[in-house]
Amino acid sequence: TLRWTATVAYHGMAIFFTLLNLSLFQNFLTAWYRRDKTAVQAYDPRGLRTKRHSPEEKEVDEGVPVVQQVSPEELAAADGSGEDGRLFLAIDGVAYDVTNFLAEHPGGEAVLRRFA
Repeated sequence: TLRWTATVAYHGMAIFFTLLNLSLFQNFLTAWYRRDKTAVQAYDPRGLRTKRHSPEEKEVDEGVPVVQQVSPEELAAADGSGEDGRLFLAIDGVAYDVTNFLAEHPGGEAVLRRFA
């Protein structure tokens, strides 16, 4: 058996740490909720961005040179089935040549070809 002072200290610490855990848990949950709420507001149910960018808007840093501009026709033709086997992916208005990355992609070629 514990003396009454030890019993009071033991139960006092139990209450203190319970309230501390509750407070920390609520703080982290609140921060997590805000982050998730922001992410949900930025994306629609299909996983696509709800904010559409016009071609005039620049999301790329000004200091990064444009290597090659690709027309929509060229982008549509670069689906990996042509003579050169080039495969482009369009992500947020930027075309990426993923031809050399096909063999290295962790998910395999089929994943990239599905979204080309």
